[in-house]
Amino acid sequence: MRIVLTITIFLAFLLSAQATHIVGGELGLKYISGSTYQVTLNMYFDNVNGDRDAIDPTIVVSIFEKGTNRRMANIEMGNPQESPVAYTAIACTNASLSTNKIVYTQTITLSESVYTSANGYYLVWERCCRNGVISNIVNPGAAGQTFYLEFPAVTRNGVAYRNSSPELFPPVSDYACINELFYYNFGGQDPDGDSLVYDMVTPLNGYSTVRTPAPLAISGPYPLVQWTTGLSTTRQILGNPTISVTPNGGLLTLQPSSLGLFVFGVRCSEYRNKVKIGEVRRDYQILVLDCPKNSKPSINLKASTANSFYQEGNIITISSTDNRCFELFMADTDLNEALTVEAVPVNYTQTNPLLSLTSGIVNRNGVIDSLKTSFCFDPCEDSQGKTYLIDFIVSDDGCSLPKKDTIRFSFIIEPEPDVPPTISSGMAGQVYDILFGSVFSDSVFAADADLDRIHLTAIGDGFDLADYGMQFPDVSGIGQAKSTFKWIPDCSIKDKTEFKVFFKVTEEACQPTSPEPLAVTFRIHSEAVATFIPANIFTPNNDGKNDFFELPDLPPDFCSSIFTDIKIFNRWGKQVYQSTNRQFKWDGNNVTDGVYFYVINYSDKEFKGTVTKVR
Repeated sequence: MRIVLTITIFLAFLLSAQATHIVGGELGLKYISGSTYQVTLNMYFDNVNGDRDAIDPTIVVSIFEKGTNRRMANIEMGNPQESPVAYTAIACTNASLSTNKIVYTQTITLSESVYTSANGYYLVWERCCRNGVISNIVNPGAAGQTFYLEFPAVTRNGVAYRNSSPELFPPVSDYACINELFYYNFGGQDPDGDSLVYDMVTPLNGYSTVRTPAPLAISGPYPLVQWTTGLSTTRQILGNPTISVTPNGGLLTLQPSSLGLFVFGVRCSEYRNKVKIGEVRRDYQILVLDCPKNSKPSINLKASTANSFYQEGNIITISSTDNRCFELFMADTDLNEALTVEAVPVNYTQTNPLLSLTSGIVNRNGVIDSLKTSFCFDPCEDSQGKTYLIDFIVSDDGCSLPKKDTIRFSFIIEPEPDVPPTISSGMAGQVYDILFGSVFSDSVFAADADLDRIHLTAIGDGFDLADYGMQFPDVSGIGQAKSTFKWIPDCSIKDKTEFKVFFKVTEEACQPTSPEPLAVTFRIHSEAVATFIPANIFTPNNDGKNDFFELPDLPPDFCSSIFTDIKIFNRWGKQVYQSTNRQFKWDGNNVTDGVYFYVINYSDKEFKGTVTKVR
C-alpha cells in the first residue's frame, strides 16, 4: 500500500512539473489579401520553471461562431519559432526570471460566403498548465490558459469587411520590486486604425487538465481561474495601487506590496465607428522581488539668466526679445548613477531635438554632483498666445525599471522679430538699349540685418532667362549675397525686342518678408546698316586696279539675314555669272564690254543694280 501511494505521489508530481511552463500569451489574426488571413499564436514560456517537453510541435486552434457556438474550423499549426523575451535594461537581468516567446503561424481562408454571421467569431486554443509557483490563483500548477480572440464577419451587407486584430506591444521579462512603482506600456496599435480600449480581465482557465494538457478546444463560455482570498478582477495583485491599465493607451501600473509570482489578464477591445468588432486577451505574469534600494532622481529647471529654479505650475512668457535658453539640473543620491533626460511635448509638436545633452553619470567616486544640460527654443517658436506644455523627464538606471522625476514646464512664446532683407543695384528701375552682340553686365547686392540666410534670384517677365542666353546665378548667404547679371543678345531673341527682368531676395526667417523686386527693362536694337553703294564699273585689263567686279562691303550676315548668292545677267536677260560665295570676284572674261545687271540675294532681302565692263 505504501509503494502504491509513493508511486501515485511521484506521478502526480511528475505531471505537475512537466506542465508548469505557461507565462501567458495571446492570439492574433491578420488580413493578407482576398479571403486569406494569417493566424498567429504567441505563447510565453518560463525557461526557469518550465519543461521543454511541454512545447508542443503541433497545436490545433479552433474557430467558433459566437451566436451559436458552432465549430467552423480547426487549424493545425506547427513548426513553432522561439526567441527570448528581452529585459528593458540588460543590466537588470535576473537569473530567477527568463522567458521565451514561442510563435505558431498559419495561413487560412475565411470565405466571404461562409463567415457572414453578424454575431462574429472567436479563435480559441487551450493549454495546461501555468506555473505551479504562482501566488495569486488557486492550484496554479493545475490551472490552464485559454487563448482567446474575437473577430467580426468578413462581409457585412454583402460588402467585404476587412479587419486585422490589434497588435499588442511585445512583452518584457522585467520583474517588479516590492513597494516600488512598476509600469509597462501594454498598449498596441491597430492596422485598420480602429479605436482600442483596454481593461483588466480575469484570465480564462478553460477545460485543459494536467492529464489532458492540450485538448481540442470546445466552445465557450470558459471557466475562469480562481483568485486567492481577497483578490478579484479589479484587484488581481495586492498593491497600493493594485494593478491597473489605462483604458486609452494601455499603460499598465502596479505598486506591489507582497513578494511572489503573479498572473494577470488584460483585454484589448477594438471599436469601429463606436461599435465593438473584436477583442484579444493577453495573460502574463509578474515576478515581485525584494530589490536593492534605489533612490528617485530629481530634476529642476531655470532660465539661463535667472537666479532661482522654475516653480511648476507657473506660466513663463517669453517675448520676442527675451533670452530663449534654459538650464536643467538632474541629481540623485545614489553613487555612480547613470541618468538620462528627455523632453516630451504635451500639447504641441517639437520638430527638432531640444536638449544639448541627454545622459551622464553623477556622483562618481563618491563626489556628489549633478548633471546639467541646456536647451534653447527655436527663434521661430510661436505658441500664438496659447500655453505650451513640455515635460522634462529624468530617469535613473535602477532595477527592475528606472525611477523617474518629471517637471512640467508651462510657457507662452513669441517668435523673434524680423528685419526684412534689402536688395540694391545700379540697374534698379532703368531701361537699357542694347545692341545685338554687345555685352551687358552689372551686379546685384542683397543684405539682411538679422543675418538670416537669404537667397538672390532673377526671373523674366513671362520668359525664362536661360532661353535667351541671360546669366544670373542664384546665390545664397548668411546676411549677404551678391550675383552678376550678364547678357550678350544674340539671334535667340528672334522677334522679341523688349525684356523685363525682376531681381528678388528672399529670406529664411520665422515670418519671412521680402522687399519689392528690382525691375530692369532691356530693349534690343540692331546696329544701323550703312547705305550699300556697290561699285558700278570694272576694268579687267590686268593692270592690278579694278580688274574684278567684287563687293567686299556686302551687308554682314545676321540672324535670319544670310547671303545666298549673286547672279549677273546681260541686257537680254541671259545669266552670265553666279556665285554663292560672298567673297566672289567676276573677271568678265567670257563676255563683251557693256552694261550688265546683277541680283544679290539674302534670305530675307535682295539688292539689284548694274555694273559696266570697260577694257
